Amino acid sequence: MKKKSSKLQQTGFIIWLVIAITLIVYVIINSDMKLIMKTSRSLFKLLTLVGIAAFVGAVFEYKAWSRFAAFMVKPLIKFGRLPDVCGVALVTAIFSNNAANTLIANSYEEGNITRREMIISGLCNSYPAMVSHSLRILFPLLSAIGIAAIGYYSFTFGIGLLMTFAFLLYSRLSSKHDPEITVDAQTIPGKRDYSWTEVTKKSLKRAGKLLLRLLYITVPIYFMVAYMAKNQLFNFWKELIPDSIQHWLTPETMAILAARLGGLVNAAGVASEFLNQQQITHWQIVLAFIIGNVITNPIRTIRRNLPAAMGIFPGRNGLLIVLILQSLRLAFAVLAIIVIINWNS
Repeated sequence: MKKKSSKLQQTGFIIWLVIAITLIVYVIINSDMKLIMKTSRSLFKLLTLVGIAAFVGAVFEYKAWSRFAAFMVKPLIKFGRLPDVCGVALVTAIFSNNAANTLIANSYEEGNITRREMIISGLCNSYPAMVSHSLRILFPLLSAIGIAAIGYYSFTFGIGLLMTFAFLLYSRLSSKHDPEITVDAQTIPGKRDYSWTEVTKKSLKRAGKLLLRLLYITVPIYFMVAYMAKNQLFNFWKELIPDSIQHWLTPETMAILAARLGGLVNAAGVASEFLNQQQITHWQIVLAFIIGNVITNPIRTIRRNLPAAMGIFPGRNGLLIVLILQSLRLAFAVLAIIVIINWNS
C-alpha cells in the first residue's frame, strides 16, 4: 500500500511539474519583459524572506525555547481543577498532539482520570498543538503579507485561546475536587536538546523543503496570477456576483482562496503579489484566509485529525472531541466573516 501511495505521489509530482513548467513558459512567451522582471523581483524577495523566516522559526522549535510554557501550565490546570497528567499532556501537545492525547487516554483507561477530565483535556490539547504547528509558518507569512498575517493569526490564536478558557471554565464549574498539580518540564516526552550544529542542519533542511515547495507550487501560480491580473482575465467574476459583495469577493480574493487550498504559504505568495500591485487590502486577505479555513478544515479533519483521535481515544470519545472542536471553529469563523464584511462596509 505504501509503495502504491508513493508511486501515485511521484506521478502526481511529475504531472504537476510538467504543468508548472508549461505555465511559466507560456507566461514568459506571452508577456512583456516589464511584467516578467517585476514578478521575478517579487518572487526573489518572497523566497528570500520566507527562507530566512522559516530557518529562524525552526531554530526556535528545535532549541525547545517554548519549554517555559511548562511553568505557565500550572495555574491554568489548577484553574480548571484537572489532574496533573492533564497539565503534562497540555505541554506535550506543543510537540505532539497525538502523544498528548495518548497520555490522557492511557491514564483514563488505567482509571487515573475520569471521562470528563479526559475529554476536556483532549479539547484543551488542540490549542498548544495548533499554535506549535502555526509557528512553523508564522514567520514566513509575516515576511510575505505582513499586517494581514498578524490579523489572521490574531483571529486564529484568539479564538483558540477563548475556546480553551471556556473548556477550563466548564471543567472548574463541573468539578467537585481540586487536585494537587505537579508539572515538571523534564517529564515531557519526545524532546531532547540538540547541539547548535544539529539545529543548524535541521533548520536548513526544513527551510530548504519549504523553499522547494514554493518553487514548484507557488512560482508557477504566482506567474500565472500576475499574468491574468495584468490582462484583466478575472473580470468575468464581476458578472457572476451581486455588486454588494464584489468589494470583498473580488477576483483577487478568489485567486487567493484557490491558492489557499494548496496551503497558507502558497496563498501568501499569491496575496503578496496582489499587495505589491495594490489590487487588494489586508482585510480582504484575512477574509480569504478565514473562508479558506471553513473549506479546508473539514477536509483536513477527515484526512488526519479524526482517524488519529478515534484510534487514540476509547469508544466514541475521539469523534466527540473532534466534532466539538470543529463545530466551534466553524461557528467562530462564520461569525468573523460576517463581522469583517460589516465592519469594513
